[in-house]
Amino acid sequence: VSHTQTINIAGTPEATFDMLPNDVTVDCVADIVASIDLNYTNSAAGNCLIEGILSSVETGEATECGGTITYTWSYLDVCMRPLAHEQNITVDPIDPPVFVDPIEDITYDCVDEVTPALDLVWNSNCGGTGTTAAVEIDATDACLGGTITRTWDYIDPCGQSVNHTQVITINPVPPVEWT
Repeated sequence: VSHTQTINIAGTPEATFDMLPNDVTVDCVADIVASIDLNYTNSAAGNCLIEGILSSVETGEATECGGTITYTWSYLDVCMRPLAHEQNITVDPIDPPVFVDPIEDITYDCVDEVTPALDLVWNSNCGGTGTTAAVEIDATDACLGGTITRTWDYIDPCGQSVNHTQVITINPVPPVEWT
């Protein structure tokens, strides 16, 4: 009498990550979230158990002008099977700066009424806030009037610019009349 028993060994199940962080797009470089450690397991028992924690490797570069940072988790198990995940964090470029309450064109009857140029405040979603001074071109004559042109220019660190021009018109001095 003989008996043969065949034992099929399915092999060690592959491990998977418990959770996978998704790709993210953020508005500001300050909104980049730090990488997290990922747990992996094959939920087997005994000698077939594969489990652990992986830290990511960070590559890429991002500034307030945009860019992408990539977090990569990778592992090669005892059976030489790879386990990997990649998360991309994309930083949108900052919005171009804008002037807050820019000064409108105005007309005066006398050059002595003209007020000094004010600094204009600029603002950008992630680029901050600041002020810039006016450059003034005076093309007036005390009797004939004319214009004063004030220009404000600002260029942010990403090369995006904002500018504003104010034209101040000075009316000519009216002719002298007998009273």
